[in-house]
Amino acid sequence: MAKRKQERRAGSMIDPAQLPPLNNETINELARMIDMGRFVEALIILEALREEHPREPILYKLLGTAYAEIGDLASAGERWEEAQRLDPGDPSLWRLL
Repeated sequence: MAKRKQERRAGSMIDPAQLPPLNNETINELARMIDMGRFVEALIILEALREEHPREPILYKLLGTAYAEIGDLASAGERWEEAQRLDPGDPSLWRLL
């Protein structure tokens, strides 16, 4: 397991030790970045956080939104579908899919 996690980290653009903690403050800041049009910066951080926390639906939801904003609707749809799979009770995802 440790080897797999190490391999996953090797492909990340951000050293996991430098990632912000996954908490409400971080999520709110990432949502603000997307709202302000800082899509690429948000995507880099969100993808790195997703690698560290693959079962967090909010990360997939925000990733989908950021990908949609840059016009990558295929990636957006994939992320929203994963968010829905992880949290099937989230009604906000219904309108995104």
